[in-house]
Amino acid sequence: MNKWFSPRPVREGFRFYNTLLALLFVGALFSSLSLVGEHQNRRVENELRRISQRVERDLVESLRLSVENLESISNFVAFAKEPTYAQFVRLTNQYFDENPALMIVEWQPVVREEEREAFISRARLAGLNNFDIWEPGDNGEHLRALPREVHIPVYFMHARNVVSADISTLGLDLAWSPERLNSKIEARDSGRASASQLFTAITSTEYRPTAFAISLPVFEDGFTPSSLEERRQRLLGYMAGVFAVETVLSTRLRDTLARGVTLTLSDEGHQVVQAAPGVAAQRATAYDTALQLDLYGSTLTLLVSPTQAFVRAQSDALAWLIPGFVLAFGLVTYSFLRRLERGNLNLAAAQKELESLNGQLTVLSQHDPLTRALNRRAFEERAAEEMARLDRHGGSLSLLMLDLDHFKAINDRWGHKAGDLVLIDFTRTCKRVTRSIDTFARLGGEEFAILLPKASSDEARHFAERLRQEVENAKTRSPEHDTQISVTVSIGIATINGKGNLDTFLGEADKALYVAKQSGRNRVSVYSGG
Repeated sequence: MNKWFSPRPVREGFRFYNTLLALLFVGALFSSLSLVGEHQNRRVENELRRISQRVERDLVESLRLSVENLESISNFVAFAKEPTYAQFVRLTNQYFDENPALMIVEWQPVVREEEREAFISRARLAGLNNFDIWEPGDNGEHLRALPREVHIPVYFMHARNVVSADISTLGLDLAWSPERLNSKIEARDSGRASASQLFTAITSTEYRPTAFAISLPVFEDGFTPSSLEERRQRLLGYMAGVFAVETVLSTRLRDTLARGVTLTLSDEGHQVVQAAPGVAAQRATAYDTALQLDLYGSTLTLLVSPTQAFVRAQSDALAWLIPGFVLAFGLVTYSFLRRLERGNLNLAAAQKELESLNGQLTVLSQHDPLTRALNRRAFEERAAEEMARLDRHGGSLSLLMLDLDHFKAINDRWGHKAGDLVLIDFTRTCKRVTRSIDTFARLGGEEFAILLPKASSDEARHFAERLRQEVENAKTRSPEHDTQISVTVSIGIATINGKGNLDTFLGEADKALYVAKQSGRNRVSVYSGG
């Protein structure tokens, strides 16, 4: 008997073909189920996309109506030269009824420092007893506001619920807070309403919702001047409304929430999650749809998350007939090959992306994220290599330690954003004057270092003096403040010839830097021992 027809080879042959057919069948079944799932996913995603667009329209419409209400109040303030608090309350009461999300309406006039005392006197004569322009201290206490060119106090404040005396912001100088002042400046310069980021509103000891504020600039005669200079000169103050995010979502989007969709509105610091009562809280996070909302200059993230019940409601019963039709051999084979091809393509793409990410991680691990200069770890590695080269071949190596003078004062006066621009411009100056063989790095904060291979002490000193003058002559423009910022640098130099110790080398340069700073800053000091 031919050995190929013996029981064992035949059994093994059938086992092979049966296994192959079973695998083909399972592959066909899973492919068909995958098609059904993708079809359902598309239905859910399309429906969520429509819901997201509707939510965006409703929120924008709600805020548009709110801004129109603020405009009506601001017109009254602009034309009523001396409005009373009672008039302000009567006018704003109707808008509380029309907009359930509106919690607080405030009138915030612009008061120049030279007019401050007269303004306080008029406020007290108008019935605002003990009125003063104040700012919060470190422990929350009320302190008399520091002298400023311009104050923006809360003059009239009307809340939906009665505000207790210890929570009222009457008299609070909003110019005290850079964040609040920046939003006011944006509204003034643009001549349009400007929305804040989310914050915790305090209207009572029990109710502290997440909210946002819309500030509307009010100009003389109620008209917005066409030029920026006129807007700055003719500004009377700001009409501001504070809105509870939870109420905005629940009142305007009640039907959307009832369908089983959870809405999350957030920015970098706050998050509000809103779901209708009785709707299952279990989210199907795989379908989350994010949308960036630009609300009067404030960018918020809206996350639309369906519940499991919502996803099930989008199921298409007819789609489940597909698996019965895909069991044909030709379609099964085609589906199998396509899945294999997609898998290979995805694998290749994933491998390429992984290689790219590894390269990015290598660069990020060696460079300072702000200035793109080498970081401390990379600098120490380069320094160790230069020291090793010095041990082998001899020669000289100079090290410059650099420290920007009074950098904290720049941050305190102009803000950290301006300080970052100074650091970036300083880095550009240093890179421009250094050689290709030199090593420049940011060690931390305003402290930098430069390695000068094959440079003697005199050569390093000449280089440092030229760099110091370049930095002193450079100017950094701050667009936010429309000003030019100057900075100087103190430099300490250490030089070694032949063998040396890296820690000792760094310490000598640090000591020279200390001498430069103690000698008046904006100078170069060379380590001379001791």
